[in-house]
Amino acid sequence: MGSNSAAVFTPLAPPQEHERIQRPSPLESAQEQKRIEVIAHFTKEEYQLPQVSENGSLMDEEKFWLTNDCILRFLRATKWEVPEAIQRLESTLRWRREYGLYTDLTAELVEPEATTGHLLILGWDIQLSPALYVFPGRQTTQETARQIQYHTFIFERALDLTPPGVETVSLLVNYAD
Repeated sequence: MGSNSAAVFTPLAPPQEHERIQRPSPLESAQEQKRIEVIAHFTKEEYQLPQVSENGSLMDEEKFWLTNDCILRFLRATKWEVPEAIQRLESTLRWRREYGLYTDLTAELVEPEATTGHLLILGWDIQLSPALYVFPGRQTTQETARQIQYHTFIFERALDLTPPGVETVSLLVNYAD
């Protein structure tokens, strides 16, 4: 490549080998009922997110985030306690709004952090979890709130790449680079 040539990168295709996913055990009937109960809570026509200053209706982005896998993660984290799972989901939804995840956190905002190459999503591991690589030695920007915003932004993009049935992201830290 000449000095005037720009590098060209071809993104990896999404994984197609869904049989490699190690899915959690099938839900027992009581667990399935609790999953349905949480879904019913958030899909009521009159549902309003509590303790928000503006419109409490769920935005399309929030409905998209409330996937089956997301709900199951929260139910497992609360040992299948439905009220606790709902409370944690609502708290997380409020935080996502307050942090500006859907309105303020844009690619343009975090671009200066992205150009350092200290965080990269590069393919999937053998369980088809997105691989998020961290290269601490490449962090060259000043410590600011934008660094945290970038970490949040890139982790959200990694979650966007998780295939159905995958509930994890692989974090690989390279201290040698």
